[in-house]
Amino acid sequence: MTILLNSKEVISNGSQQHFLKIVDFLIHELLGDNFELRSNITNNDNFRISISGLPSVGKKIYQINYDISLFRILYDILYIVLSNERFFQGIGKSSGAFSISTIEVPSWAILDAAMANNKPIFFDKERKELHDFIYTLCLHFIIRHEIRHIANGHIDYLVNIKKNGFVEGFTNGLNSIDSQTIEMDVDSCVAVGFLNGFLTVPEQLTHIPIKLQNTESIFESFLFTLKILFYCLPSKMVSRVQEAEILSHPNSTLRYFYSFTAGLSYLQEFKPELSELFGRTYQKTWSFFEIIEDQKILNTNKVWDDYNWSMSDEGQDHANRIWDNWNQWIPLLKPYAILKLAPPAGAGL
Repeated sequence: MTILLNSKEVISNGSQQHFLKIVDFLIHELLGDNFELRSNITNNDNFRISISGLPSVGKKIYQINYDISLFRILYDILYIVLSNERFFQGIGKSSGAFSISTIEVPSWAILDAAMANNKPIFFDKERKELHDFIYTLCLHFIIRHEIRHIANGHIDYLVNIKKNGFVEGFTNGLNSIDSQTIEMDVDSCVAVGFLNGFLTVPEQLTHIPIKLQNTESIFESFLFTLKILFYCLPSKMVSRVQEAEILSHPNSTLRYFYSFTAGLSYLQEFKPELSELFGRTYQKTWSFFEIIEDQKILNTNKVWDDYNWSMSDEGQDHANRIWDNWNQWIPLLKPYAILKLAPPAGAGL
């Protein structure tokens, strides 16, 4: 069987209803009935996500607006990347690898036009299941990230200091280091939640393709998901501190580093026997960019510039400013937080 993928799947009524069910499931999994969350899907081709508090009596009510273009570009980027069988070798077949100039585009429509000029690429059923699994992991990370902005007290804190709401990609009235600090908090918490769910909830294995139902493949899938989200979506890659200091989120490599470090700290505390395997998988999966470079769909010079700056003394100083700043934020957020925040700097982040 050969399947031609189409991102129209994600704008179908059934798909959007499924997305809203995922949101509801994750809210109840993480928070029970602590608050009500209303989700709204827009279609403005701007990849934007915004959160606001709504007037309410008793239980707090929040609304999240997701732009459908974010889902479409995510779906298509995974289609392009996974068309290369060097990723997840032995899991399904692709009729070929996409050849397009770049996946770094300001709008989904541009990527869609580039794909239309490529010869049709077909997946077999197993490869399509892999695509859908990674796509679902990406969705879960995005949704958990936004829910954590609420559950970790960020939204209520902003409302309390007279901010109208929260929009991803903006500093929301904070300075850049403060904005990057709270983003680090939610990324770290989501990374730990991902690994904890995979490793302690046996039912989650039933949602994973059978060839990936082993610990190393779970780690590989998790780290692959982070690279797609942090490097392949409209990304924040830098080569000097002046660029890093104007971002709302940490730059791509630091986001990846914070998430990996949070996951490693969790394993060292609760699953120490898996820490070495996680570290080895982390090292192995940097081949992601060698494969991407060969496929010529991403400017890997920017990736390595971002990586090299992040590992430089200047980059590490910037990373430590964010880490150290987190200690100042913990007491500000605790009165509003429903779930446990990331640990203090120096305590195993």
